[in-house]
Amino acid sequence: MDVLAEIVGNADPAYDAFNRRLVPGIGTSYGVRVPVLRRIAGSILADDWGSFLESERTCFEEDLLHGIVIAECTADMDTRMMHLRRFVPTIDNWAVCDITCGKWNLPEEEATVLWDYCEELLDSGEEFPMRFAAVMMMSNFLDDSHARAILEHMVTRYHPGYYYRMGAAWCISYCYAKYPAMTERCMFSGRMDEDVLRRSVRKIRESRRIDRESKDRLKERLEQTLSRSPRSS
Repeated sequence: MDVLAEIVGNADPAYDAFNRRLVPGIGTSYGVRVPVLRRIAGSILADDWGSFLESERTCFEEDLLHGIVIAECTADMDTRMMHLRRFVPTIDNWAVCDITCGKWNLPEEEATVLWDYCEELLDSGEEFPMRFAAVMMMSNFLDDSHARAILEHMVTRYHPGYYYRMGAAWCISYCYAKYPAMTERCMFSGRMDEDVLRRSVRKIRESRRIDRESKDRLKERLEQTLSRSPRSS
């Protein structure tokens, strides 16, 4: 199929203008909505998806499609990881990052390979690869076996980039919704970057899944923590 023709045929200039405000610096794009892109991805996956993943990407929508196809293709894990390792270093915006991190539904032995790669990315020192790891862990590994390790990574890894810090805070907020006591202990252990802590509390307080008492307590603990910080002196 002619993927670019499908993209251009579903262009929505008004949505493109709106999307550019949410995802700055995306370059060439046509404003194709994600449900339409998922339909196009389904056609690619039913056809020669391998050739598509080898093709040059010329627009934002093709970037999104590459992420979706890597996440949902039927390749063996070695092949999928080959494509993922080539793709992740090219990610330069939160939208492509987060869509690629959708549910992967991998068998346990294959999920271990992906987990190890995420840990590798957290040590990369690169903003979007680190965000990718945080969002992937949140989306695919937030369970009894991984929750403590995820929290340890989020409270001990730092990058000054806005998009990593927001990704880490988002991940922590999901951890809190599922494992509140353990997450709160990690958040206020004195090891987390203050800005990430502040953003994490904000994300938790915005959640409808968290009760008012917990939100108020976290706000009070945050204020106490920040008041003791050398930055506030």
